[in-house]
Parts: sequence; C-alpha cells; structure tokens
Amino acid sequence: MYRILSACHKFNPAGGQGAVNAIQDAIALANWINTLNADSTWDETAKVFSEYRSERHPWAQHAFTDSQVMSKLVAMNFMGRVARYAAKNMPVWLQRAAFSRIATNRPQVAYLPLAPDRGQTKAVKQNSLIKTQKILAARAKNQQQ
Repeated sequence: MYRILSACHKFNPAGGQGAVNAIQDAIALANWINTLNADSTWDETAKVFSEYRSERHPWAQHAFTDSQVMSKLVAMNFMGRVARYAAKNMPVWLQRAAFSRIATNRPQVAYLPLAPDRGQTKAVKQNSLIKTQKILAARAKNQQQ
C-alpha cells in the first residue's frame, strides 16, 4: 500500500513529504475501507474513495507547496543560499507559525484505541476518524439488537 500511495504524490524528496503523506493517506484510507462489508456495492466503494479524496486532497496540495519551498532551501544556487539564510535567522514565533500547520495533521485509525492528543498545537478534525467511528458504532449497535 505504501508504494501505491507514495507514487500518487509528486513531492521533492528533500522534505520527506512523500513518506509523511503516504502514511497519512494509508490511515485515512484504512478508516474508510474498514467500513466496507464483504458484500459492499460498487457505489458504496466509490463513496469511500470519494470521502477519502475529499479529506486528503487539500492536505496533499499543502504538502506539495511545502515540498516546493523545501526544494528551494536545498538548491545549491544563490536563491538557495538566501532561502537557507532566511530560514536559519527566522524569528522563533514565525518558525512556530510555519510548523504549526504541519503538526496539526495527526491522523488516527478508527478501529484502534485513540492516542491522547498531547501536542502543543491542537490536532485538526479528522473526517475519516469521526465519520467512520460513527458508522462502526452504529454497526455494532445493530449487531447487538
């Protein structure tokens, strides 16, 4: 699964965004696939992939932009040197602001106990987690009846 998801993104390898997004994609997709039954219809399967795409596409776009910035930081030319100088001398408050968006996306799988959120920045709402937990809870309630 990692190779498939990693191949979906065209990131510069310098920032590690491809690996991070492959893991986050796998978690979101696993949450949705876990809601499918063995006899799920094509429409139900298509809805799962649509939900997955609507959640992950904006994050992948942001990561792609971040990857482009990282490629400028590692460039061995004048602009790369200027970018590295600016990054090294950036005020701490600006560094925190720049990294806070990256640190807010901490996906969790719906079918395992949740890890406590102890980050300094609050994790963003993970649609696949919230929606699939509701689906799984409703399914468990129906099975008990």
